[in-house]
Amino acid sequence: MRGRSICPLTKKRPSSPLTPASWPALGDRRRWCRARASASCVAAAASVALLAQGCRATYTSTVQPQPLPRKAGLAAGSVPEALSLPEGEIDIGRAVLLVAREDRPDLDVDGYVRRLDDLAARLRRRLPPGATVHEAVSRLVEVVQPAASVAARPSVPAGGVSTLPPEIDLARILDGEPGNCLGLSLLYLAVAERVGIPMRGVSAPEHFFVRFDDGVSRVNAEPTRDGRPVPDRVYRQRRGISAESIARGVYLRSESKRQVLASLLANRAGYRALAGRLDDAFADAERALAVKPYWPQGYVNRGLAHELAGRRREADADYNRAIQIDPCCVGALNNLAALYARGRAAGPSEDTAGGQCSSEEGRPAPGDLGSAEELIQRALRLAPSRPEILETAAAVAVAQGKLRAARGRLRRALRLDPANERLAGKLNEVEARLSGGPGPEGDVR
Repeated sequence: MRGRSICPLTKKRPSSPLTPASWPALGDRRRWCRARASASCVAAAASVALLAQGCRATYTSTVQPQPLPRKAGLAAGSVPEALSLPEGEIDIGRAVLLVAREDRPDLDVDGYVRRLDDLAARLRRRLPPGATVHEAVSRLVEVVQPAASVAARPSVPAGGVSTLPPEIDLARILDGEPGNCLGLSLLYLAVAERVGIPMRGVSAPEHFFVRFDDGVSRVNAEPTRDGRPVPDRVYRQRRGISAESIARGVYLRSESKRQVLASLLANRAGYRALAGRLDDAFADAERALAVKPYWPQGYVNRGLAHELAGRRREADADYNRAIQIDPCCVGALNNLAALYARGRAAGPSEDTAGGQCSSEEGRPAPGDLGSAEELIQRALRLAPSRPEILETAAAVAVAQGKLRAARGRLRRALRLDPANERLAGKLNEVEARLSGGPGPEGDVR
């Protein structure tokens, strides 16, 4: 634009018209660019301050590095023993490693605890006395995040029996496996505890992160984004968290160590159910719900175990309980829709399906398919780009005889997950049925 030159360093236009001819010397141009860049930095700092306000960070607290605490939890030999200890005596790092040892009895728990101690010693050396909240969290990220982000060797050998995936297995993460939100959070918590940094776990719908919370200052740290601070309002907006669920303590609360362990057990319950270890899945879900009876994921994964064991009424009840706690629980909406679509549910109960009565065991009640469609549409509105939701939506459409709608949903799912052979097989089946002759079909949704 004529008369509105752009600074070659900041790539921004000056606030007043300025022509190249009005820049008398190269030194003046550089000084002008530095001034503009400095102004940009001030604006960025102001944005960070606003972001911190969203996290309720007052930065009035300081952190004094502490020696390695000696507590009873360091000698715990099993998960039940760790859970039976008073909150202050639980060592979260050892307890999480004991969870992993339940799947891999030969796991050297003491050896991995020493590795956590080494990370804590490194952090303690970097942490100045009287460190601010910002400094404490930043140093923790510097020590923990590089090791947590580097993927090393494949961790699950062929034919392995572990049902704790490497993304949430603290030992494998210490070995270099990439962790997910829960796995990285467990590493943050285990190291921070050893130095005296008051970090707490925080649950959100299908997500987990950590928070500095000493009762005065509160700063979130998102492990999947290199520990950067993300305010609560962002989680509320992106995860669809209602004010009611926050008020009831379902989401975004600073959790105790026992509650963090319950989140890990609830997650493993789902993997154990899918691996066919149903008794172990029930045990994990029961232990998790005993500590976090308000946690929807515990009911979802226990419901999955019930469903795979053929206990359809119990699965129906657990999925509905999860939806009652969180009407936006995508996993429960999806699983219940699939259950109804297969005609394996006992039927919607009067308090969850508008007064529709239950049917006989194993037979779809009138309105089951309608309820399935309603549930899956709610799930699609919440998570329109998840292949497993589209796969269930296709199954509902097939059950309704809407083969074109099913084909459209499967095609969308395959575009999102092109390597999924199961989706490709289902799409081929639907294509074969369509080519065999027309039937009652609906529009692609």
